[in-house]
Amino acid sequence: MGPTEAPTYLSGLVVRTTPDRFDTVLAALGTVPGVSVHHTDAATARIVVVQDAPSLGAEMDGMRAIQSLPGVVDASLVYHYLGDGGDAGAASEPFTASPSSESPRETER
Repeated sequence: MGPTEAPTYLSGLVVRTTPDRFDTVLAALGTVPGVSVHHTDAATARIVVVQDAPSLGAEMDGMRAIQSLPGVVDASLVYHYLGDGGDAGAASEPFTASPSSESPRETER
């Protein structure tokens, strides 16, 4: 990240609601700054959202705002990405497990 580029905090969340509040929650998510809806499943009352925030504090505030919306049963963080302000959405290097994250069986071969 360059000295003038602000970091980008991206979060992927699964929002679970009750079937009778699904449409209300879906509409309310559109009012949360930086949040965009990427998938909906009314049959299971689940909504997948991505939140783009300028700071960790703003990211946490956004998650709390989602969790406190009337009708939200749960909002679970399933993905987090911290990157340069200029590379949001850019493809990153594939994940490679570090030696500390490998199980003992994998390292004993």
